[in-house]
Amino acid sequence: MEERTVLAAIRSSQSAYRKIEQYIEDGDFSDMGNLLLTEYREFYERDPKAVSVDLEVLQSVLERKYPKHSEKLLAVAATEAISPDNILTEYFEYKRGVIGVELGQKLLEGKPADELIEKYERYSGAVEGMDFDEDKVFIGVGAEELAEHLATENLIRVY
Repeated sequence: MEERTVLAAIRSSQSAYRKIEQYIEDGDFSDMGNLLLTEYREFYERDPKAVSVDLEVLQSVLERKYPKHSEKLLAVAATEAISPDNILTEYFEYKRGVIGVELGQKLLEGKPADELIEKYERYSGAVEGMDFDEDKVFIGVGAEELAEHLATENLIRVY
């Protein structure tokens, strides 16, 4: 998964940032990604009620703090995230997969893997514990009833 996509989810939604912040580890992001993550973190700390990071404010901050790199940073920051919760779920699944491979290697070598098992369980819990901001439940007729109404013998023929 591209870091640009994960950073877009964090910039687009403070609730996404709050869900992922405790799982971010050293090495998850490049130097440029870490700079943006720091700016997003500071933005949300200054305004806890902000829904997302304002691109105009971010542009001003980047131009002031990192004049030589502001254009590249802003290009990455401008990436849009349509569904931050789905991006985070995929990120957690990806991290769990990477840790699973490491865990398998350790177990095959007969080395202690308690720390990796703990990390694997932590990411598994993150995936299973994702609560989505806008859960929607369809309430209507059941599938059997719908199939019965759409059966050929129940339809009116139009010539």
